[in-house]
Amino acid sequence: IDDVQRMQWEPLEVEIAAWIKVIKICATVLLPGERKLCDPIFTENPLNSAILFSNLVRSVVIQLLTFADAVVLTNQISSPARGATAVATAEENDEQVAANFSSLQTLHLISRRERGESA
Repeated sequence: IDDVQRMQWEPLEVEIAAWIKVIKICATVLLPGERKLCDPIFTENPLNSAILFSNLVRSVVIQLLTFADAVVLTNQISSPARGATAVATAEENDEQVAANFSSLQTLHLISRRERGESA
């Protein structure tokens, strides 16, 4: 957070653009891929699979959202208008991540039902 707060706006905009790309890749590629890897490895213990995957997702999401919080805090201090824009961007991305994660959970439940496992 301190590093972000010390940055000038122009370099921070570059970091924000990169962060948005990372969020999208995590939500659409990396996390679904991890889920696909986790399920076959822990087929005999689906509870462990769910717990391990949840812990992984939680850790990744916390790291990603910490950057968003730092940007919002920085911009609210330096410029209320810029802070409002940053909050809106962060909220849009949070909603997108939540929607993608919800979709992953739904796909996981469907997959388990198709394999005859209980939800």
